[in-house]
Amino acid sequence: MKAGATTTTKEDRAAALLRQYSLLRTPELRNELAMEYASIAESVAGSLYNTYYRFASHTDMINQGMIAILEGLEKYDFSSEINITAYLYTKVRSAMIDYVRKQDHLPRRMRRNEIEIAEAQSKLAMALGRYPTKKEVAEYLGIPFEELLRRMAELAGDYAAGADSDSLTQQQLEYHGMGAEEDPIALLDNAELRKALAKAVDGLQGQERTVISLYYFEHLKLREIGAVMGVSEQRICLIKKNAVQHLRAALSDYRK
Repeated sequence: MKAGATTTTKEDRAAALLRQYSLLRTPELRNELAMEYASIAESVAGSLYNTYYRFASHTDMINQGMIAILEGLEKYDFSSEINITAYLYTKVRSAMIDYVRKQDHLPRRMRRNEIEIAEAQSKLAMALGRYPTKKEVAEYLGIPFEELLRRMAELAGDYAAGADSDSLTQQQLEYHGMGAEEDPIALLDNAELRKALAKAVDGLQGQERTVISLYYFEHLKLREIGAVMGVSEQRICLIKKNAVQHLRAALSDYRK
C-alpha cells in the first residue's frame, strides 16, 4: 500500500451510503444500503430460529428481515438521535416475530402475552440502544421474573422451558466454539451453576453485562455489538475479555 493511502471498511461504506441516502432518498441507494445492513437480518434470524423453527424457515425469517430493513430505511428520521443500527435491529426483530405469529394458531391468552413481551422488548431496545435482558423486560411489564420465564416457556416450548435464568446452554457454547478451559460459562452443567452464573452476570458493570447478553444470548458478532453500542470492535473485544475474567473469578469456587 502506498504511503498516505487509506483502507475503506464496510462501516465506512455504509456511513457514506447513509449520508448519500439521507440527501437523495433514491430506491437504488436504499437497496444498496439495505445490503450493507443485511447482517442484522442474518443475526436476528439466527437468534430467533431455535425458538420459532416450528413455524418458519431460517430463509423465510431472513427474507422478512430484509423487507423490514428496506421499510425501516424509508421511514428512518435522519434528524433523530436514534442509532440507525439499533433502529433497524428493533424493526427486524419485530417484523420476524410478527411473521412467525401469523404462521401458528396460539390461544388468545398466549397471543396477548407474546405481543406484550415483543412490544416491551422493542420499546426497551429503542430506549436503551441495546437489546434488553429478561429481567429488564419483567420489570417493564411489572411482573415477577419467574412469571416472564413461565410465559416465554409456554410460548417457545422446550427451548425456553429449559432457560430458568439468563444463563447459557452447552449447545450455545458449542455454537461459539468455546470450551471449558477458555470460558467459565462452559462449566454450567446443572441448575446450581446456572443460578450462580445468573448472579455473576447481574453483578457485571453495564457495558460488560450488555456485551455478554448480546454476544451469547443474541448471537451478535463483535462488530455488530460495536455498531449497536457505538464503539469500535476492538473496544467490544476488550469489554468481553474483561467480562469473562470477572465471570471466571465469580465462579472460581465451582472450578475447584
